[in-house]
Amino acid sequence: MKGLVFRSYLQFVEDNFGIEAVEQMIDQSKLPSNAAYSNVGTYSHDEILTMVGVLCNMKGLNPTDAVKLFGYDLFNKLAIAHKDMVAQCDNPCDFLDALDNIIHREVKKLYSNAELPSIGVKINEGKHIVLEYESSRPFADLAHGLIQSCFDHYQKKCEIEKQDLPPNDGTKAIFNISVLD
Repeated sequence: MKGLVFRSYLQFVEDNFGIEAVEQMIDQSKLPSNAAYSNVGTYSHDEILTMVGVLCNMKGLNPTDAVKLFGYDLFNKLAIAHKDMVAQCDNPCDFLDALDNIIHREVKKLYSNAELPSIGVKINEGKHIVLEYESSRPFADLAHGLIQSCFDHYQKKCEIEKQDLPPNDGTKAIFNISVLD
């Protein structure tokens, strides 16, 4: 995973729990990188999973909820950093439709060795959208938070139901989205 995601996670933890929590989390995580992440560097996703586990133990958090909250925060950061990409779409449905074919292609131009998940729109009936998520990394909950934040960014209300797919390890999921307004 790109260091940008790791740095965003550390900032998320600092913003929500303070710098002391970041330092304690890093100390307890015993990371191979020592949490010295550059935005363009590539690091094992296991490090972020380790930090999430340590933070959840420290703060008594549910890991699923913590990862979704990080995904929510991450979309906001990416939307600011890549305003031009987000501005290409008028609503969350268009954005999600463009994700694999346009946005991820642009990300690949910036970071040629980025390993991105596949997020495909299977059904788009306006008020009902079905997305299929697939990745080599177990971040379906992160995608859930990103999707929710995307809808909020475009000021659209929705309900999202996530269904994990085999092997039920967070690498594959279906998101059924009901658009409420």
